[in-house]
Amino acid sequence: MEVQFIDHIKKNKLFDNSHNLLLAYSAGVDSSVLFNLLLSCKYKFSVAHCNYKLRGQHSDYDERFIIEKAKINKVKYHTKEFDISKINFKKPQSVQMKCRQIRYKWFDELSKKYEYDFILTAHHLNDSIETFFINIFRGTGIEGLTGIPLKRDKFIRPLLFATKKSILEYAKKYDIDYREDKSNESKSYKRNKIRGDLIPIISIISENYEKIFYKSFKNLKNLSDTYKNLVKLEIQKIMIQKFDVVYINLSKIKDLKEDNLIIYEAIKDYGFTNSLNNIIRAYLQKKSGKLFYSKHYRLLVDRDKLIINKINKDQYFDPIKIYKKDLQVDYPIKISFSTSNKMLITDDPLSESFDYDKLRFPLLLRNWHKGDKFIPLGMKNFKKLSDFFVDEKISISEKDTTWLLFSESNLVWVIGKRIDDRFKVTSKTKKTYIASINSI
Repeated sequence: MEVQFIDHIKKNKLFDNSHNLLLAYSAGVDSSVLFNLLLSCKYKFSVAHCNYKLRGQHSDYDERFIIEKAKINKVKYHTKEFDISKINFKKPQSVQMKCRQIRYKWFDELSKKYEYDFILTAHHLNDSIETFFINIFRGTGIEGLTGIPLKRDKFIRPLLFATKKSILEYAKKYDIDYREDKSNESKSYKRNKIRGDLIPIISIISENYEKIFYKSFKNLKNLSDTYKNLVKLEIQKIMIQKFDVVYINLSKIKDLKEDNLIIYEAIKDYGFTNSLNNIIRAYLQKKSGKLFYSKHYRLLVDRDKLIINKINKDQYFDPIKIYKKDLQVDYPIKISFSTSNKMLITDDPLSESFDYDKLRFPLLLRNWHKGDKFIPLGMKNFKKLSDFFVDEKISISEKDTTWLLFSESNLVWVIGKRIDDRFKVTSKTKKTYIASINSI
C-alpha cells in the first residue's frame, strides 16, 4: 500500500516532505493505518484528537491510546476534551454534525497556531461511496455525485484510493493496533444504515462495485469541472462587480425560468440558494425593490438586474470629522484633500472643487439619513436626497454605499454624484478646496 499511497499523493500533488501536516486521529483503524503510512513514508506530521466524552471511559481510553502511540513514535500530539451538551449551536443538528463542526473549528485553530500546511483525514473509498448515497437521498447537483473531495481548502483525504478491505488487510499485515468504536455499528445514523443495509445489496449485484465507483467518481469529477468552467463563462456574461457590489443582468438570459442553473451558481456563494425560485419569480413578476437576505448579504431585485451587497452592520456609524489640516481619509471611503489659492475647477470626474471660505471645519463624513436634503448644482431650491436618488435611478443598494460630506448641518457633496450649489466655485472664489475620490 505504501507504493500506491506515495503514487496517489504525487499524482494528485497533495503534499510532499517539506510540508508540515496535521493528522486528525480518531484511534480507529483508518486513521491508525494513515498514521503508520505517514510514519513509514517519512512525512513530517503531528496528530490531533478530540475527546467528546460521549462513550464514557472508552473515549478516555481512545485518548490515552493516541497519546501513548504518539510518544512511542516521537510524534507531536494535540488532544482536547469537549462537552457538546454545554456548547451553544446556532441551529438544531445531529450529534455527529455537532462533533464535526467542533473538530473542524479546532483543527483550523491548531493549523493557524502551529502553522500546519494541511490537515489530513482518513476517509477512504467506501466512505466516499456512502457519501454519494447520502447526497442522493438529500437531493444533490452534479458536485454531490463526485463523492468526498480529495482536497478542499487545507483538508486533504489521502486514502480515497483505498478500500476498507485493503485498509484492514494492511493493518493485519503490519500488526497495527487500533481502537474499535461500537457506535459505528449503530443503525441510528444514516451513514451506518447505508453501510449495513444498502451496500451489501450493491455488492451482491456487482462484486467489483468499488472499482466501478472509483472510476465513476473520476468521470463525474471531470464532468463537474467542465460544467463549472462552462457555467463560469456564462456567469461572466451577466455578472459584474464594482468594489463590494455585485450586479447580475437577468435581461441577458433568454427564456429565464425559476430553476435557472446559471443564476443558482451565480448566487450560491452569497447564501441565496434556498431563495432562488422566489428571487427569479420576483423578477419575472416585475417586483422591483423586492429584498432578500442571507446571513451576510442582501439581494435586491432592481428592474432588469439583481444587486448583491454585503450587509453592513455598522451602517449608521458616528460621523467622521475632517479637519483643515487633514490630507486624506481612508474609511469608509478613500478621499484625498488639497487646496489652491486661486479659483480652480477640476475636470477630473473623480474630483470636486468647493469654495473654501464657505466651508466650516471640521467637515463631517457620513452615510445618508432619511430627511437629508440639499440644493443640487444648477438648481435654486432644496431637494430631498431621497427624491434625488429616485430621479438619478440610484438603487437601494447604491444608497447604502453613498457617502455624504457636510459643513455643519449643510450637505456639501453627495460623493460621486453631485455637489451642493451653495458651495460651488465662482468668480468670487479666492481659495479652492479640492476633494478627490481614490476609491468608491
